Amino acid sequence: SSVFVRNLAFDTTDQALEQHFGSVGPVREAWVVRDRKTKESRGFGFVGFVLADDAQRAVQEQNGSLLGGRKITVDLAKKK
Repeated sequence: SSVFVRNLAFDTTDQALEQHFGSVGPVREAWVVRDRKTKESRGFGFVGFVLADDAQRAVQEQNGSLLGGRKITVDLAKKK
């Protein structure tokens, strides 16, 4: 189960995202979405958790938290 993270600082790395959410539970993968041409961050990303309960808890605990000096918004990711 994954969460969608918005309002990331443009210098946020995949590792920083993984580290920030690692306190909630085991992270399967974390990535910042980047522009295909410029490779610059688009200001949002995703974090995939091993357990679905951890994704729910991440929304409750991390929504509104600070990452890279910015207040982030965390929601459950919706399947395409």
